[in-house]
Amino acid sequence: MTLEDLITAARRYVEDEGGFRWNDKVVTEYVVEAYRRIAAVVGLVSQRAAYNVVQSQQTYSIGLPNATRITQVHITPENSAESYYLTQLPLSKISVNSTEESTSPNVYALEIVEGGYELFLWPPPSVNITNGLLVDYEEPFNLVLAANDADAGELATVMPYPSHFDLVAKQLTASYLLSEMNDANTVQKGQQLALSADLLLRTRAAVHSDTHWDANPDRSFP
Repeated sequence: MTLEDLITAARRYVEDEGGFRWNDKVVTEYVVEAYRRIAAVVGLVSQRAAYNVVQSQQTYSIGLPNATRITQVHITPENSAESYYLTQLPLSKISVNSTEESTSPNVYALEIVEGGYELFLWPPPSVNITNGLLVDYEEPFNLVLAANDADAGELATVMPYPSHFDLVAKQLTASYLLSEMNDANTVQKGQQLALSADLLLRTRAAVHSDTHWDANPDRSFP
């Protein structure tokens, strides 16, 4: 979901057609505040990077200097839509000069180096696969807004959390906007929405910490 999508969704909570309209910059400020709240509860952001599998190449410099940990490594075989997960072993358990190649490497090891990580595959791959090596990792939250025209509020960026946090962001943003109104009933509505959003956030954050979301994107959340 983009920032523009979130702005539109939050407006549906707080605006009537033909009535008062919030300035995009104000809504954007509260979207960012909502994600700061999510970050404070969830902490790390799950990400995925893709690399080319190169025939006979066993060592891959994958970088990722900001990653706090690598959570999973998987390979998408050539001409396949589904990937399979590799088993991690200590580097000392892998033959890093192996000449025994396979179309399906099933073990990997990691080594921390300057600038991030090096990843070792075993057995070495016997085929080339474009973007076939997928690395899931976690890194600290960092929301960067790309502004084409800050005055007009034309902002677009992909939000850094999986989609099951979208509703939380919408509700939190709307609650902040409603709390700015002069009408007591509207302010109370905003406070109730904030409580609902916070409960939803904590519930989904608990599930997020127990289940790697990329590994099971179709999981149903409360």
